[in-house]
Amino acid sequence: MKILAAGHPLSHVRQWKFFETVAGLGHEVLLVSPSEWNGQVPPFKQDSLELKVLPTLAEGVRGFSLLGLTDLVKEFAPAWVYVHGEPESALCHQVAALETPAKKAVFTWQNISRPLDHFAYFAALDHYDLVVCGNDGAETRMKHAGAKRTVVLPQVGVDCDHFQARPDVPRDIPVAYIGRPAPEKGIPQLLQAWPAAKILDWVDYRELPWRYSQAQVLICFSQDTENWREQAMPFISCEAMACGCAVIVSDAGSIPFWHSTYPGPNDPSPAVVVPQGAVETLGRAIRGLLAKPALREELADKGRPWVERNLSSPIIARRLMDAFNY
Repeated sequence: MKILAAGHPLSHVRQWKFFETVAGLGHEVLLVSPSEWNGQVPPFKQDSLELKVLPTLAEGVRGFSLLGLTDLVKEFAPAWVYVHGEPESALCHQVAALETPAKKAVFTWQNISRPLDHFAYFAALDHYDLVVCGNDGAETRMKHAGAKRTVVLPQVGVDCDHFQARPDVPRDIPVAYIGRPAPEKGIPQLLQAWPAAKILDWVDYRELPWRYSQAQVLICFSQDTENWREQAMPFISCEAMACGCAVIVSDAGSIPFWHSTYPGPNDPSPAVVVPQGAVETLGRAIRGLLAKPALREELADKGRPWVERNLSSPIIARRLMDAFNY
């Protein structure tokens, strides 16, 4: 199958590696990234995977369209055009207007209702054969907006070949948070529960396994706000589990879905789930794991196999292709 995927995330290493897995299943994949976001991966061509960069008309995550996309779709003749951009985005509407025999799919994370978005959704979704929803809340919204068919999948899977414990790195940070140091990520609550926690800023994707391998217990304690909820598959917690960390997460946004609902009742995540805002409970959970190395190691040992079974790149790539072949 020939797949053309277009959108601003596609020059990031995480997306490129995922579509490398898709291509490895026997498909031919062309990635198209806007020049405005020509980030970690420069244009390349290898075997059945290629990344091209096109100039943009206008700017902004939702405001740009791709110059030359129509000709590229005609030349490549894909079976599917897969948009990595929200249904209200200019790129989504650009692809909706394309005259092509290819089927069309769009990925969305939007799990918060914004009434004005629905006008844009209705205008675009009628032209799409599939909406790939990054969480269960997004699926509910897309069904209400008239999506023909939906599937809930993460945007990409976890690259377990890359994310694994690095034995040369001492696991000498007892409690850590890794990622964007924003209040909605629960940093104030974490420091209240455990003042000695290390807040480690984001590093390059290629360096993340070494960063995860430093932590004994990794915390992802996101908090819902009026205008924000955790949307994505919790990459930090899942990548950390693949790297041998014991993990504590909150129940904010989409986190419980990915750690319990998605894998099913018989295979819940080994992450410890603490109610968001429950600072004392978080402190007790941290104290318990640090005081019981055997329990901490048990959770760490269970984490990687769980990620491999449920959220690894090969698993998600096959499920995406199943959705395309439906």
